[in-house]
Formats: sequence, structure tokens, C-alpha cells
Amino acid sequence: FQEGSRQTVSGVLTIKLLKSVLVERGLPVSGTKKALIQRVADFKVNADRGIEPLIKAINDKDSNVRLAAVTALGELGDTSGIDSLAKAIDDKDSKVRVAVAKALGKLGKGEAAKATKLLSKQLGDKSKGVRRIAVKALGMIGREAVNPLIKALDDKDVRKDAVKSLGSIGDARAVAPLNRIFEEDETLDVREAVRKAL
Repeated sequence: FQEGSRQTVSGVLTIKLLKSVLVERGLPVSGTKKALIQRVADFKVNADRGIEPLIKAINDKDSNVRLAAVTALGELGDTSGIDSLAKAIDDKDSKVRVAVAKALGKLGKGEAAKATKLLSKQLGDKSKGVRRIAVKALGMIGREAVNPLIKALDDKDVRKDAVKSLGSIGDARAVAPLNRIFEEDETLDVREAVRKAL
């Protein structure tokens, strides 16, 4: 698949997975993707039912289905999905791993310790794209993520993103490491990011 067609397939599969959850619950399946997500989320809250089809789909053979399931779990905003996302953190498809990082960023505020631990693991991913999204997701979590973000400053591929994330959090623990980066890194955009972060 090319990138555009892959995103379309993933979007269609996300909608299909959401509709399968709704059909299973006897709820209407018409409307926009946002409306479907809201309907699933409302049902889960009101009926205390799980989102088993999405969780099961994380183990599907088709990477597009796994991608759609991970994306849907993140969009639902249900922190009970974090444990299921852990299963996909080492997925062979980097697009799925990126989606896991994005989902963890969205869910992380409610389960900061779990999300931070999983995203910290992704900082060692072989894919630069996964590491960059993990850094950005850690920035969304906040103070709980400061220490892994400080460690991410040593990865030149994600350093600028780590600086920005630390700047957005504004925790005093980051001041000395950011000053060190400002002194050591000669890259203008990184130095400018540090200046803004401090």
C-alpha cells in the first residue's frame, strides 16, 4: 500500500470495527466516525460493557486491522485499553507502533504511570518515526514523563521533539539537561528549541 491508500484502508477498518461493536450491542451504526466513537464510548460508560472486538482485533493477522483497532482504542479515550495496547507495542509493522504511541498519548493522562512505562519502551524502537511520536506522546502526559524525556535528549533523532515536550511540561528537573544540550548541540534548530523551552 502507498501511504494515502493505507490511511484510507485503516480509516475504513476503524469504522468497520466501531460498527461491529455497535452491532454487537444492538445500537445504531449510522453517522460519522466521530459519532460512532462517541456512541461506543457512551455505551461503554452507561452499560459498563467492554470493547472486546477492538481488543481482539489487535491480534489480527492483517496489519491494517491491527492499525484500525489501535487507532479506535485511542480515539475512544477509554484508559482500560492501555493494557491491550501493550500487546501491540512490539508489532512488526511500524505504522501500528506509531498508532500505539499516539493512542498512549491520548490515554496517558488517565493512566500516566502505565502509559509512561510503555512509551519509555518505545524510545528504544528501531524506527525513528516511532521514537518521535513516543516523545511527543510523553509530552502530552506531563510531569510523570519528564525523566524519560530527559533520557530521550541523548537520541539526536528525537532531541528537538524531546526539547519541545520538556518545554511544554515546564518542569524544573529539565533545566540542567536542557542547558547541557544548549551548550553541546550545535544544531541551530535544536538550540532555538532549547531557548524557547527555557
